[in-house]
Amino acid sequence: MSKKNDYVPAPDVDFFNWQDNLVTYTTPKIVLWKITAADFTAVTAEQAIYVPLYNKIKNKGTRTTADVTAHREERLIYEKLLRNFTGQWLAKNKVVTDADRASLRITVKDTVRSSRPQITTKPVASILSSAGARIVIECRVLSDSSRPNMHEDADAIEVVYIVGIAAPANPAACAQSFISSKAKFSIQLDIADAGKKFYAFLRWKNSADDSKSGLWCNVIMITIGE
Repeated sequence: MSKKNDYVPAPDVDFFNWQDNLVTYTTPKIVLWKITAADFTAVTAEQAIYVPLYNKIKNKGTRTTADVTAHREERLIYEKLLRNFTGQWLAKNKVVTDADRASLRITVKDTVRSSRPQITTKPVASILSSAGARIVIECRVLSDSSRPNMHEDADAIEVVYIVGIAAPANPAACAQSFISSKAKFSIQLDIADAGKKFYAFLRWKNSADDSKSGLWCNVIMITIGE
């Protein structure tokens, strides 16, 4: 059955109207859209089974439990067939226009990605030193203190870091970098650096437009574990 945000309506009456529109709209266009006769015939044949069963369950006062069961089972079969047909012949068919898809009431993919705004916040980062010179970092947005999570306008977390004695003055002073697409990640360091200090700056990164990446957080530091 249909799911939230699905193009197939969940209520039976809406599904009936949707499938009727889809078949009616497609019928005069099967040659233009190069749909094979066998595939479209399979749809109309299944529709001929489905429609009488739907008509039986419309009246709650006269329908029987058997009527409801038969309709439910047939709708599953018919809906699966329509999904497969739509996926093969309508959703990705280059001859079918977006206007056609809108008329068919099927999903029209947005090919233009919405512009994302400038990220104006810094990640809140916690750091842990694990055995074997491994650094574990968790990031979250300022408004969520419960678990690691990514900023909604970011593609990744960018980390610049240095292993040394004194804290770097700014991100530009860090010689190493790391990118993570997840809010919780680890950085493997050289075991020879165990006992030394790890310093890092982090920011939310817009991979498509770096000018919209966020601000660097304050330096974080931890001693590298053995």
